[in-house]
Amino acid sequence: MKIAIFAALPQELKPIIKSLKAKPTGKNINLYFAKQNQSEYILALTGVGIHNASKVVKHTVEEFHPELIMSIGFGGALYHGAKKGDVVMASKVISIPSGHILELEDSQLLDTKKGTFVTIEQWMTKSSVSKHIPPDTDYPVCEMETFPIASYAIEKSINFVALRAITDLYTEEIPFAPSEVTDSSGHFSFIRSILLMIKKPWLILTMLHLMKSSKLAAQNLKNKLKK
Repeated sequence: MKIAIFAALPQELKPIIKSLKAKPTGKNINLYFAKQNQSEYILALTGVGIHNASKVVKHTVEEFHPELIMSIGFGGALYHGAKKGDVVMASKVISIPSGHILELEDSQLLDTKKGTFVTIEQWMTKSSVSKHIPPDTDYPVCEMETFPIASYAIEKSINFVALRAITDLYTEEIPFAPSEVTDSSGHFSFIRSILLMIKKPWLILTMLHLMKSSKLAAQNLKNKLKK
């Protein structure tokens, strides 16, 4: 089977790349390839946001023709009782602010809790996002890429699975937008991150906590996929 795995940030994909011993494909440092147990893996970094994700997914699918598409990464819990590192699989995806909903087929590939992914087009606080979803929504998780990837997979009749590992709880707001630590293509920028902390040193502690929870989340994603 040929499997394409998409993530926005290198931190989300790094443990999986290491586990699969994946190698960059040519000069494209955002695309990796691996073979294991009669399966081929294409691992692609999309950058943050729906437009970046849509562009990279279309290009990758047209070139490699995968039989399974996976969207993975970090997410913010929009429900009480979540723990950092918890892994949730999407059974439904809602696009905010449009309100469009995609119902996903029940995948038996992985054993994990099922929830609703809320794909936001622009950075929003959790309290603002929560106003757009029904209060009885199962395990809602906030993120920024899944909806266009799921839409394209459905359009092309390709099997699709989406996973998010929780990095920040319902009661926690990340006090900066992804655009403040990414470049124009949505990819993580170390330089912009350093400049942000120099400009706003009170964010350093938040960054350190987020790095710790991100490391746990990435490891749990890798462990879930390894099963």
